Amino acid sequence: MRDVRMMVNVLEGVISKNYSKLTKSQKKVAEYIIKNPEEVTFLSSKELGEKVKVSDATVIRLSNALGFSGFSELQEMLQSWLKGKLTPSEKLKVTKINRGTDIYASIFNNNIKNIMKTQEEIPTSKFEEAVNILDEAKRIFVVGLRRSHSFAFHLYYNLSRILNNIVLIDSAHGLKYDQIEDIGKGDVLLSMSFPRYAKETSEITKIAKERKAFVIAITDNPLSPISRIADISLHAGYESPFFFGSHASTLIIADCIIGGLSLKHRKKYINILKRFESKLKKSGVWIE
Repeated sequence: MRDVRMMVNVLEGVISKNYSKLTKSQKKVAEYIIKNPEEVTFLSSKELGEKVKVSDATVIRLSNALGFSGFSELQEMLQSWLKGKLTPSEKLKVTKINRGTDIYASIFNNNIKNIMKTQEEIPTSKFEEAVNILDEAKRIFVVGLRRSHSFAFHLYYNLSRILNNIVLIDSAHGLKYDQIEDIGKGDVLLSMSFPRYAKETSEITKIAKERKAFVIAITDNPLSPISRIADISLHAGYESPFFFGSHASTLIIADCIIGGLSLKHRKKYINILKRFESKLKKSGVWIE
């Protein structure tokens, strides 16, 4: 029930921002969505219109007025939220791919679809904004726990080759809250979280925000706990017919940040990388 209330709060926020420009009929639809979010997830625009006694065109126009490309996009956000509440065993139980299907082709195609969707939905200007803020940060903290940890580490590892002001918040030794003890204004937190969302990631993100650090979220949709607190949210296509989510888009978002930052001060970073490579070569880290 608490999770449903959380989703309703987000919807209310989106609707209240645009309420003054809605028609009387659109307001009726908006009020129905707020009261019945889970039911709306499974209705077509025509079915929703019939319930509220308006045309399906009114439902579509409301969706546009709220900033969505259409009702299907609004519904997709609700469906994504609902799927995020399922446990892995529940997701596997409702998987609709049959054994005779080419499962591997399905996985490839699903990832390609998510990548294309992510590219369409994140404008270049948003990446540029995030990269500029990271470039000017006093310190950069990276957090991603449980299923998001490997992607957080990928981001941290590659950025730490060229930056000396980056901290990976790690839960391994129970010191994660110690690591952000003095986080504050001028610092940036890169927070990563995907269903089912790790509670500690959300708590760390809230602490950073309360202490005036700038928060960049990499997550799956606007209803995500960290997306709602972040200053900038980068949403990765995450849909998957399996019990695990699709993380191809997550990795690409991370690579876009790494690539964008690495080109900000190319000459400086080339020299840093050369010195670093020289030290590693002398220490015999690699197989020659």
